[in-house]
Amino acid sequence: MKEASIGGSSDEKIPNNSPLESDRRDALLALAEAYSASGRLGDAETCLRRFVSDFPRCAAGHLKLGELLEEAGNLDAALVCADAAVRIEPEEFHGYFLKGSILVRLNRFPEAVLSFNHGVQLNPALADCIVGTLLGFKNEAVTICNESLRTNPADVDSLVKLAKFRYLEGRANESIVLLDRALQHRPGDPQAEYSLAFSQLLLGQFESGWRHYESRFRTGQSAFPIRSFSQPRWNGEDLNGRTILLHSEQGAGDTIQFVRYASLVENRGGRVLVECPRSVKRLVETHSSVLKVVALGDQLPQFDIQIPLLSLPSIFRTTLHTIPNNVPYLRVSNNAQIEVGRSVSGCLRIGLVWAGNPGLETDLIRSITLDRFSPFWDLPNVEYYSLQIGPAGRQLYLTDCRRKVKDLAPQLTDFALTASVIEQLDLIISVDTAVAHLAGALGKLVWLLLPFAPEWRWMLDREDSPWYPTMRLFRQSRQDDWTEVVLRVRDALRLLAASKDHDKP
Repeated sequence: MKEASIGGSSDEKIPNNSPLESDRRDALLALAEAYSASGRLGDAETCLRRFVSDFPRCAAGHLKLGELLEEAGNLDAALVCADAAVRIEPEEFHGYFLKGSILVRLNRFPEAVLSFNHGVQLNPALADCIVGTLLGFKNEAVTICNESLRTNPADVDSLVKLAKFRYLEGRANESIVLLDRALQHRPGDPQAEYSLAFSQLLLGQFESGWRHYESRFRTGQSAFPIRSFSQPRWNGEDLNGRTILLHSEQGAGDTIQFVRYASLVENRGGRVLVECPRSVKRLVETHSSVLKVVALGDQLPQFDIQIPLLSLPSIFRTTLHTIPNNVPYLRVSNNAQIEVGRSVSGCLRIGLVWAGNPGLETDLIRSITLDRFSPFWDLPNVEYYSLQIGPAGRQLYLTDCRRKVKDLAPQLTDFALTASVIEQLDLIISVDTAVAHLAGALGKLVWLLLPFAPEWRWMLDREDSPWYPTMRLFRQSRQDDWTEVVLRVRDALRLLAASKDHDKP
């Protein structure tokens, strides 16, 4: 006979949602807490292991067991529990926070940052705490790098790490000096070359920047898979009617930004085929120089030659003055239409995006929380629409601003539909996300909020973008200070709302 369990025999078939089942769960958790409070940690662990065995789909048990195991120093087992909690309840922040804390203790810092990113988007109240925690670890890492370089000036790994920190501090020139040193000691190092590309492109040093950016395929990063094609890679020669595959390698924003080069490829005599994420397939189909678009994972048609999409700036030797920036180069698809609805006459219609993909390590730097936009809410003659998808969209329902902002996200199942919405709005205000790229590619007015150390494509010390003529940049003047940025945007928005001409950037 099986051992009897709390609330009845384990042989009994009790519905998962029955009161008896709920009582048994509560009793096991209460018993575990009582054991833990009295210092009987072994008994608490036994009780919680019984809980997760009996109720494997209850995230609370995995969380409590993970917390107990972390406290006991059993970090690998604790991480398994945190992963289970996240898998069961992906829209709850507790599991991400626990997972991030464990990963920090395991010295798996980049993974910890990604987990914290998810947690902050789900619960903005965590932001200051997590940013402070990560800043502490960053300062510790800088100290370790400097100490290592004092004893071993040829420590390439420390030079590369320190250069990345300098970049994030807005000190790109110092980053370049460190990376040049690293490459002197280890010529051709892919991590050093890739980081060097970021700093050079940020500073407008395009010739060397594009060249070093090709090292991305040697870094081993999952964002840059090495594709095995039997067809040769294009080197820029005349195509003479051959079919060329331009294949995406990164996210939707990169695809939207660099598919502009399809027209230049066509001018070289190419018949252009594009492979891209499914979310942008219908959107890319609107490009006049693209003959066919295939979603990633679908079977490719016949083609003669190929090249990664983000290698095209290097092929065309793009400089600051030769960026192909005629907009719009993407349009609203005929088979992807959403009606935003009628608005109050004379009101400015604003689309808002406050957070990016939490799967990127720098998301805590570039994303903000919805409550940062609160200075906007009392402006007259303005209507707001949320284009925010992903976990951060839940923030709309955690504050009282829901009555101020119409949520369009449930309808935005791909970027073609998002384009349809953007076309009906007067202005997009966004952090650095794919939606900002989309608005720029459509030739719509877009205001972009940027961190102190932005992505290389936004460069430094300018309020316009050479990539998007209708884009205006609002930069942090001090690291981590979004308040001043938002107030400048509010003042500009007040002027725009009072103006009858809403079409000027």
